[in-house]
Amino acid sequence: MAKQKATLNKNTPPENELPPFFTISRIKRFSGVFLILLSIILLIAFISYCFSWKEDQGNVVDPSWKILWSQDENVNNLMGRLGAFLSHFFMYNLFGIGSFILPYLVFTFGVNITFSKRIFPLLKISLNIALGLIIIPLFAKYLFPNIDFPIGGGMGKMLYQWLSTLIGIVGLGIVLFGGLSSYFIWKFRKSLYTAWKNYQIKAEKERLER
Repeated sequence: MAKQKATLNKNTPPENELPPFFTISRIKRFSGVFLILLSIILLIAFISYCFSWKEDQGNVVDPSWKILWSQDENVNNLMGRLGAFLSHFFMYNLFGIGSFILPYLVFTFGVNITFSKRIFPLLKISLNIALGLIIIPLFAKYLFPNIDFPIGGGMGKMLYQWLSTLIGIVGLGIVLFGGLSSYFIWKFRKSLYTAWKNYQIKAEKERLER
């Protein structure tokens, strides 16, 4: 009996001793919440960039990271200097309006980490977003090649200039529209097949009722 009490006292922490604050589960939960908040910040910053990019452009030119440490810089982005920096980096330098799918990716990772559950299929979402970060900037730049707003970002501009000289404007349009049509047909093939079968059944019933 005494031996059991000694073992129990050895494994049980004293009543006045608090459990460790930085546990694995808490760190994961804090990380998940941080990613969720970051996704909201990114979304608001990107939306604000669409209206304030011209006014803030002079403050975030290369090296744009200096704006983070300069309190003298006044920006119009709703998320302040951080929002102006992030939105300029992602929308101007990289993906243009394709950047709007990034907050969704960050949000899904944050939710899954916070609740330690597979609420969102991260692999499938990541692959679709990776494809979207290539197609959306290129497609946007193809539709609006002369617009002042960096609709395709640096990625869209680079791909558009390369492909339009490689296969021509018409060839690029055929590739884009053909590729997008094929993707959506493959993506919604089950729904399209179900709709087609229902149409055939309905048409057959109408034929028999005549």
